[in-house]
Amino acid sequence: MTAAVSACFAATAEDKRMWQFCAYGPDTDAAKVSLQGSYGEGVLHIKDTGSGKLTPYGADGLVFYDTALDAQTDNFVLSATVEINSWTMTNGEDDGFGLMVCDAQGRHGQDAEFWNNSYMAAVTKVEYEWNPATKSVSNVGDHIIMRQGIAALEKTGQTAAHPKNERRAAAKQHAASYTLESSQGEKGAGTYNIIGNFTPIIKEDGKKYAPVGSAPEEELLTSIRLELCRDNTGYRIRYIENNGAVHEKLFYDPHRNALAAIDGRRIYAGFFVTGKADVTFRDMKLVVTD
Repeated sequence: MTAAVSACFAATAEDKRMWQFCAYGPDTDAAKVSLQGSYGEGVLHIKDTGSGKLTPYGADGLVFYDTALDAQTDNFVLSATVEINSWTMTNGEDDGFGLMVCDAQGRHGQDAEFWNNSYMAAVTKVEYEWNPATKSVSNVGDHIIMRQGIAALEKTGQTAAHPKNERRAAAKQHAASYTLESSQGEKGAGTYNIIGNFTPIIKEDGKKYAPVGSAPEEELLTSIRLELCRDNTGYRIRYIENNGAVHEKLFYDPHRNALAAIDGRRIYAGFFVTGKADVTFRDMKLVVTD
């Protein structure tokens, strides 16, 4: 089934939960986005042929397929296997896809600045420090730049009165990123990429190149298991390796107000894509508890 690119809701046959599909935010273009499948069908295919951006600091523009939850009472676990069919590096910062929960979303087709609060389990650019002595991620050591890695992202600080003025909104925003994957750390300071199925970069000499620092082909990831959870302690972002190893970042929110400053009644959890990417979400599961 091919879903129309609109902001209409559709109930899944599985649990009658309503799911929404919309593209909004800076540089988005609804005409460049397509969606096939649904949560109820078990396979969701989102293709963006070149719009939107995921910014380290600022308002994001993205495609979002989501469902509304109660901001005060609902805990949940949202998980999926993210299959990367293809992606094209732009400037190395704008691209991204994965799972997201946020407290507000823009109108479908709206390409203006839109500010909200969110947590993401994302395949995107992420930077971290690697301590060679302890062989672990640290706040000191070699600086690692993952042009495409796996990250837990946090953006908070906006309120119901969040301004449309970009400078004022940016001043209120708290943004942070944390790596969930550190396989390249032992190689020393540098720029790397661990995501496969990339579109080769064609340079002036006419030759095709992989993104800078790309790992050997056998190490590149094209299928990634991500999980986004909310419990009484806060929000947990997880990357689960094929061998079952779990890498988690916890964002404390025991008072349940991190994503309640704009609306206070609803939060939205689902799957996002931005930039030039073709992604399929499989084995999707949403479990909601009180």
